[in-house]
Amino acid sequence: MPPTWSRKHLTRRFHREIGAPPKTLAQMLRFHRACVLARTDGAGGWAAIAADAGYADQAHLARDFRMFSGETPTGWAARLDVVDSRLMRDGGG
Repeated sequence: MPPTWSRKHLTRRFHREIGAPPKTLAQMLRFHRACVLARTDGAGGWAAIAADAGYADQAHLARDFRMFSGETPTGWAARLDVVDSRLMRDGGG
């Protein structure tokens, strides 16, 4: 029978092997997915992108944009010249 690991032990082991804790990695993957969606299918606007990427709400998406890119979602879209005008509204934070 394999050993039983505590949540704390598993988190430490994951961090040591991967380089980030599981929660941080999940946050990075959600952010990456949101960026891909914004570039390829922003038809529903930021709220739809947030939902499709697995965010609880648009505010959490905006928080991660500021943390990972240093800018708001609309600022990021403008800088990358994302063409869908629905992503250029202020609702993105």
